[in-house]
Amino acid sequence: MGAWRHGLPAPHRKVFSVLQNQMLLVDRGVAAATVTTCVISCWGDTIYGLTNVARSGLGITAGGQLVWAAGEQLSPAAIAGALVGAGAVRAIELDINPYAVAGYLYVHRASGPVALPLVRGQLGIPGQWLVPYSRDFYAVIAN
Repeated sequence: MGAWRHGLPAPHRKVFSVLQNQMLLVDRGVAAATVTTCVISCWGDTIYGLTNVARSGLGITAGGQLVWAAGEQLSPAAIAGALVGAGAVRAIELDINPYAVAGYLYVHRASGPVALPLVRGQLGIPGQWLVPYSRDFYAVIAN
């Protein structure tokens, strides 16, 4: 996980997946300076222009573990702080606003994957990201 043309792609390494995003939310274990000074224009338009909305983020620890964080009424500084607190050395903001923030683990069954919500009561649609979508997607593949 990193910023394009700021260390990625690494020389002689293949790129597996790319997610269009603004910038790193956390880099080297420190929140981006813009999390308090450039909330809307740097970290995304929100419902009614509020600065504290539902937000989610994905980070990676120094040991290579993925860390996902999400919650309601969060500023960019709050989601960055949660990811740093969980040990993330690099992180990106994912979706924002209540209808878009959701996380799932997928159990593989013979009939196909089954979505298990990470947060009770989240508004996302189970299985939404298992079909093509014109705006967003990301995938985490475990070998």
